[in-house]
Amino acid sequence: MSPDVPGGPFALGEVIRRTHFSYREQGDGWTAGHGTWSARVTPGGLTFTPHHALAAPERGARSQQQASQRVLTGAPITFGSAVISRGGAPLDSTVERGSVSQDGSLSLARGEVKEQLLNSEDGIEQRWHFGREPRGQGALVL
Repeated sequence: MSPDVPGGPFALGEVIRRTHFSYREQGDGWTAGHGTWSARVTPGGLTFTPHHALAAPERGARSQQQASQRVLTGAPITFGSAVISRGGAPLDSTVERGSVSQDGSLSLARGEVKEQLLNSEDGIEQRWHFGREPRGQGALVL
């Protein structure tokens, strides 16, 4: 029986991990994060912000605000959406829709290609899937 079948067996640790790293719809985009980074994805691209804990929270800290003051937030960096071409001719990469998969990854339908963003302890992995060979001839450039 599959772990994703209602009433079937499941690994609680994997469910918690998947939930932790899942993208969440927010406003005109999606957000995700981990203890060392946060990300925001919109149809226009990905903004990645690093975080670094300066020291362990003080024992008996009075508030969450005190604990958050011990985190250094780095400068965000934004990567624009992929420009895809074949043989020098641009392919349509306009975002038609986005959805969060069961594994927590974010899939963006961009014309002839599906972009997928998957989070883990190591950061964000970006993939592109083509349902068929892209139109045109020549080199495919992302």
